[in-house]
Amino acid sequence: DGLGVVNHQQEQFQFQFDQVLHNTGQEGVYETCARDAVASVLDGYNATIMAYGQTGAGKTYTMTGGKYTQGSFQQRGIVPRCIADIFNQIKARPQMAVTVRVAYCEIYNEVFYDLLSDAGAKVDIAVQEDSKGGVHVKGLTYHIVNSEEDALGLLFEGETNRAIAEHQLNKMSSRSHAVFSL
Repeated sequence: DGLGVVNHQQEQFQFQFDQVLHNTGQEGVYETCARDAVASVLDGYNATIMAYGQTGAGKTYTMTGGKYTQGSFQQRGIVPRCIADIFNQIKARPQMAVTVRVAYCEIYNEVFYDLLSDAGAKVDIAVQEDSKGGVHVKGLTYHIVNSEEDALGLLFEGETNRAIAEHQLNKMSSRSHAVFSL
């Protein structure tokens, strides 16, 4: 009869788009979606940049860029551009003492993998909340980096350790979710 039952499920959803980036290059995507977030990090704010979409939509390309071959500088994705911006801002603020740490994990078939672990295999990783309400990943390897080159090296190393499999929409699909933390 439904008496005393409360429906707690949202029945309507409303979404808003700020902008559609049609035929926009990697630099334009970075300038529009990421530059301000990255700039705020050295002012003490946390920033998260996430790509979401269906298989084959270009999420990995947007985040990491094109093939890492000679001449692909303009195809750099959001993450390599973030790395460059962070280190350029650190150089522009010599009065600040800054430590930069990099971690890279993948979630594949609901299992966490540390893409930068010396173990090279599944390690016991868990997402936990600390006593102050902050979220961290227990068991994830964090590497201190002192330069853009060091951070890019770890990004490339992690990319080579990701799970890749072919499917109809994308011959080199990453087949996983990945989090690069800087």
